[in-house]
Amino acid sequence: MNPKVKDTIKELIKRKQSIYSDVDEYIKFLDTASGLYKYSFEDQLLIYAKKPSAIACAEYSLWNEKVNRYVKKGTEGIPLLKEENGKLKLRYVFDVSDTRSLTNTPLKLWEFDEDIHKKAMLNINKKYEVPTKTVPKSVIEIVSKEVEGKIDDIFASLSQDLSLSNSYDKNILKKLIEESSSYMILKRLGYEPFDYLSEQKLFFILNFDTEKSVTYINNHIHSITK
Repeated sequence: MNPKVKDTIKELIKRKQSIYSDVDEYIKFLDTASGLYKYSFEDQLLIYAKKPSAIACAEYSLWNEKVNRYVKKGTEGIPLLKEENGKLKLRYVFDVSDTRSLTNTPLKLWEFDEDIHKKAMLNINKKYEVPTKTVPKSVIEIVSKEVEGKIDDIFASLSQDLSLSNSYDKNILKKLIEESSSYMILKRLGYEPFDYLSEQKLFFILNFDTEKSVTYINNHIHSITK
């Protein structure tokens, strides 16, 4: 195996261990991952490991060919794992902060605006049968409904696949997924999550203290927030 691939796998395992053993580290990861919803959990974690301040990442070709930006000379790419023909290889992405415009045009990143996106929020509330409320309250209630409909299957699969002991509680798992998902979405929309959420519930990540369980749980969180 390529030594760089080995090093990236080691870094990924190390970071998984860090987020299920340190709540502050988990919250910092959620902050970074909130803006990288198009990437898988493991990609988000590798981006966080290399550049916690990342807000918008893409491969060199996308920046250069589609966005008319170039990667600054000397910038080291963020290595992500990919499977190709049954083998693990690396691909590299670069954050927007490591690029410059070919035409000196500022890059406008998406931002949530309550006035501009009011109609979209009303449609989402209608879809999930949530009464019109403030955006943060709507987000939290919609996430709760999403998790409620999936938690039995998530817990059953988690228990079966990972041979969990009775010490793993479904209600704790539900609260962790709800709180983490709501946190990421609120952060992405520009709100301060802990103005609406309880930091204490994120401590439940400490209950799932294996690489497999934290991967499984965060894959579901990613699916809900995507």
